[in-house]
Amino acid sequence: MATFKPVTTAGQKGGKYRVQFADANGVTRRLAAFSDKAASLELERDLKRLVALRLSGSGPDAELTRKMEAWPAALVAKLAKFDLINEARAGAGKPLVMHVDAWGQHLQAKKTSPKHYGQAIFRVKKLFHDCGFTAWSQINVDRIETVLANYRAIDGAKTRTTNGYTIAAKSFCAWMTDSGKADHHPLKRLKNLPETDSDERGGFTPEEQAKLIAAAEGDGKTLLTLSGEEWGLLLRLGLSTGIRWSECRGVRRCDFRLDEGNPIMTIPDAIAKWHIGGDVPLAPDMAARLQRYFQDHPAMPMAAALPMPKSDRGSEAINYFMNLAGIPKRDETGCFRDWHSLRHTCASNLARAGVHDSVIGQITRHKHPEMIKKYTHVLMESKIDAVRRLPIFSVNPEPETMRATGTDDLAMANWAEKIVTKTDTNAKNPDRFITTYNDGEVGKNEERIVASPMSGNFINHCSIRDIGGEAGIRTLVGSYLPKRLSKPPHSTALPPLRPDC
Repeated sequence: MATFKPVTTAGQKGGKYRVQFADANGVTRRLAAFSDKAASLELERDLKRLVALRLSGSGPDAELTRKMEAWPAALVAKLAKFDLINEARAGAGKPLVMHVDAWGQHLQAKKTSPKHYGQAIFRVKKLFHDCGFTAWSQINVDRIETVLANYRAIDGAKTRTTNGYTIAAKSFCAWMTDSGKADHHPLKRLKNLPETDSDERGGFTPEEQAKLIAAAEGDGKTLLTLSGEEWGLLLRLGLSTGIRWSECRGVRRCDFRLDEGNPIMTIPDAIAKWHIGGDVPLAPDMAARLQRYFQDHPAMPMAAALPMPKSDRGSEAINYFMNLAGIPKRDETGCFRDWHSLRHTCASNLARAGVHDSVIGQITRHKHPEMIKKYTHVLMESKIDAVRRLPIFSVNPEPETMRATGTDDLAMANWAEKIVTKTDTNAKNPDRFITTYNDGEVGKNEERIVASPMSGNFINHCSIRDIGGEAGIRTLVGSYLPKRLSKPPHSTALPPLRPDC
């Protein structure tokens, strides 16, 4: 190997230093180095090391790779031409923005939604520009953390937003290493921050849902290409299926099968988030409304189900209807509401109806239980009702005591006092319950639903029978209901001793 300055035809030395060396195949090569002699001598040592690694069958190590990323692109391209490094590694010396554009093409090839990859590319380019990164070797965690902190402190960005920048940048770096363009992941230790300052999205109560639909259907204006009737259909569809706004814009009439016994809406994978579509069952009332609308407004099967606006303005529309209905923008817990809150409300409605989490996940197309929990919200009424189902911690509770614990119905308290004895569950039929009580009446047979003091379950088809000459001493025989009820059908029933599951 040798490092020297070329001699001109006039016999003078000038220009950059040249480095002469033998490649892995023994062929003599000559490269233009730098104007500085010390930098050129260091390049000579690095080339000697690169050739040795190539002969051993291994690629450049992490230290040599970081140096190569700072070399001129023309120099790295020649090394790739000499078969000392692979073509993918040669690309690491390109400007950083070119790598980000290539990553964007990769996201498009994966059929990522335009909104997703457009936002990801924008965030990575903006972050790297604000950090002053122009080459791969310049990317470092400390500088990115400082810029993200400025986004929160100066620009007022929420932690959820800056976490989005973190996720996009780490995804780009992971693609660089997975594709062989880089040897190390410079942002591996960059972590998301806890989203303590981010607003949580809430849902709508049943009363608010009815008001929202009534406001949309009663408004005579055409808002964003949709009439009041069409907005009503769209709101009902969101509340009953949890369909996203972007999916509403892509679903077609041929995606609805309304004439079958079990009407279904098919959400194609191409328009679904994360490409997770599927068949979503429709409630009979929803299917009947859609069928009437399609009959009154005929169109081709490939036409859009509803004349949706091209812009992403669903939250703007729902804010308009919330103002019409007098619904506050935040719920009782301080969570904000927008169009996506319809999806939260759908999951919450299913949970309150006793639907299992796995079924809710199938309807809303959520893979992870954590997401199902995030989308289900408990109303204050449900919490109050659950607390009222707690047992009375007293041997002989007085009516006033029972009212103080939340059971304010005196009829329920009186009914509880009538229970005087009880027997164990019938061994042959464990679903039956027998108890003796005193209600002060004689010779009366009736059916009523009561609660079991032993388990808290409700009992169905109870017959009250006179068991002797003593007035009011009767035997109660019944069977458990197939599922628990949220509350007794009338006030004379004993409240359950544990909350519903």
